[in-house]
Formats: sequence, structure tokens, C-alpha cells
Amino acid sequence: MEAHYIKHNTKKWLFSSCSINYIRQFINTLNSKGDNCLARVDDHHSVSALGVATQKWVGEVYTPDQLCVVYYGKGSYFCRHEYEGNFTEVCTKFWCYDATRDGCYYNEAGNGIACGSGSWCVQDICKKDQRAPSHSDSHCLAGDQEGIVENHQTCAQIVKSTPYKCLQNRFKYKCCDSCKQANAQSVSVDTQCQNKFGSGSSFCRGAHTYRDNGFSKLCENLLCTNVTAKNWCNGMDAYEKTSCGDRKWCINGQCVHDANAPQSNDACPMGDIQNDRSVTHYHLTCAELAVQKPRACYSSHTAGACCETCDRIKQPVKGCEYGDHHSGCTKSHCGSYNQDRLNTCCHTCRGTSIVG
Repeated sequence: MEAHYIKHNTKKWLFSSCSINYIRQFINTLNSKGDNCLARVDDHHSVSALGVATQKWVGEVYTPDQLCVVYYGKGSYFCRHEYEGNFTEVCTKFWCYDATRDGCYYNEAGNGIACGSGSWCVQDICKKDQRAPSHSDSHCLAGDQEGIVENHQTCAQIVKSTPYKCLQNRFKYKCCDSCKQANAQSVSVDTQCQNKFGSGSSFCRGAHTYRDNGFSKLCENLLCTNVTAKNWCNGMDAYEKTSCGDRKWCINGQCVHDANAPQSNDACPMGDIQNDRSVTHYHLTCAELAVQKPRACYSSHTAGACCETCDRIKQPVKGCEYGDHHSGCTKSHCGSYNQDRLNTCCHTCRGTSIVG
């Protein structure tokens, strides 16, 4: 006899034709003798737990977290975040955390696992059934992850102490019930970077990926300065409701338009880096350079870090948006400057041209 087992498939077992015939003949023989043990429950325990259990489907006996422990042992749990609120594939892909491999792996779900409100898994297919329990929130079918989630805290404890974590995709699905009670306010991109990479990290506003493609890309990959190497940026997942444009914010890793999103400047939806003198070569903050050294905005690094300020003070003069490019320009000398020098002193020498 030979059989092949296929995961993520409604027809998991494939038998040869001779094996199928043998199985059918064997069952028919048992039935003809009235001795088919496959058709009855033999439970001789004093407490008839087996008899009760066999009248129910696995999803009625175990919670998803408990079933994962059955599959992978102590420390396992149901990986809710893999579904991102859509459980229609749970019947063929039942994701569980495996502590020995430190990751989530899928197995078969079994009958009776909820896959929607009023729906459950039947022979690896999500089916509507009047016997299936209804759920008020189809995006949170399994509720919070049971027990300790991280840092020796349960979902309820984490949400109470750090509600902003409900804006993190992975966490909001782990603790979907508790996060409904969280009053999570949007978190600035610089704070997100500091939460992830430590004090001193900030959003890489001037990164090429944003200059070339716009800030909608930050929802897919929020780049943060490396605290030990400022010229390097590390990536992370942006929090939910991170501003990525005017009336736009990040939802499930995508920049989407939403009337509830705040108004902002598309060129700088996250605003300037605050109170950081490393944004310019002149050791000025963004607010200070607007008054003292507007030409600092000609630097792509400064223009990114101080995008709000630089956009505000920008003048509609091509090549001279922030005044003279360098110091030392003297109006009385403009007539003797060559073209390159005139371009450098574009504000001081405006209107001056080379004759001859």
C-alpha cells in the first residue's frame, strides 16, 4: 500500500487504485460480519471522556491555542497574525508557533475550527453551518493569544501599559480582543524608530526610496537611522495610521486614502525631525536654519530631515529656491563674476547678466 500526504490541499491523501479497492473490500467484510469497530465508540473508562469527545469535532473540544499545543507541545500557540484578520484559509493552513524551530508552521486544522462567523472547517473546506458559532468580529475569531505573550505579560497587561502596540500589525492580531479597548493614538515616525532601534534613531526622510517614489513607500518599509552608523538606515514595519500623505495613512502595510486621516503636506507628511542639530552642517535645528541658513536646504540630507521647513521657505525661483548657495556674495562685485559665480550668488546678484 502506498499513499501520499499533501498539505494545503482539500484532498490530502492520494491512494493507488489497488489500495482503494483493498480498503473498500476490507470495510465491506467487516460490515458483513457485523464487526466494524470503525463504526462505533468503545469507551471503557470510568469517566466517559472519550465517548463525549468523539461526539464533537476537534474545533469544539480545543481552542486554536490548545490545538497548537497538541501539535507542537508546550509553548506553542495559534499564529493569528499570519491571517491578518482573514481566516478563510485556516482550514488548509492552520498556523502554529513551534518553539523548537522558533517560527510559525502550518498543519491541518481539523473539523469545527472557526473560519468565519457562522462558518467552520468541514473536511478542509470553510462552510456555512447553522451549528457553527456566530462571532461579532470575524477578524478576531480566536480572540487574544492565550497566556503570556511577551515580556512576561498577557495581552490585557500589554495593552494597558503600552497601548501603542495595537498599532503594530503583528501585535494587533495577537491581541485583537484587548486592542478593541485600547485608545491607541498615532505615533510619530521618529518615535517608532526609537521604540524599535533605541534612543537617537529617527526616520530616514532623505532616503532615495522616498525621494524617488514618494512617502507612500514608508508603509511598506519604514527606514530608520542606525544609532551606531548614521549613514545607514534599518527597515521596520510602519505602525497602523502612520501618515503617508494628505488624508492618507498606513493600513495593513499600504498607504490608503481615508477621510479620517489627518491633513498634511504630501511632500512631508511626517514633518521635520525635531530639535536635532545633526540635520545640517551648520549644527542648526530645522527651525533655526529657516532664519539663519536657509541655503542648508540645498543639501538633500537636510532637505529630507527638514522637509516641512524647507518646503515652507522654498521660493519659486528655479536654481535659487533657498537664496545664495554660499556665503561671501557681494552685490558690488556681481558685475565681475563669471556665470558659475553668478549662479552661486543667485539671490545677491539677481538681475545681473554677463555681457559680451
